[in-house]
Amino acid sequence: MSKDTDYYRAAANQAKARAQALESEKKQVQGELERLEAARKKLAKEIESYSRFKKSVDKIGSDTDKTKFHGNVRSKFDTKLSSIGTKMNSFQNSQEANLSKLDLEIAAKKLKVFDLAGAIGSAWQSFSDFMASIF
Repeated sequence: MSKDTDYYRAAANQAKARAQALESEKKQVQGELERLEAARKKLAKEIESYSRFKKSVDKIGSDTDKTKFHGNVRSKFDTKLSSIGTKMNSFQNSQEANLSKLDLEIAAKKLKVFDLAGAIGSAWQSFSDFMASIF
């Protein structure tokens, strides 16, 4: 074998190893992406459910008959209900912020998968080119 053949064979093996390593990394990132998308779907569903529950809690105050339930007791009730509503809004806002963070992570993972796919294609093309130089 000539020096050139040895060089191209070594370069081809290096390109192949790089392509396989990138494919492994892509598979891992793809798994993370799927996990994040499942978490996002679940969180979105929970936020929707929580929103419906919050609306029913908010409705308690307006549905309660003010003629039979008034004075100091009504005032305390309205204060407590308002406090509960504030806490529920805060919780829902934090969950919606978490959803936005998930969206950003998902976008980053999708971009990484896309970049890895390009790098994999390039590595396999290098492998093919080096092998063509041998034969």
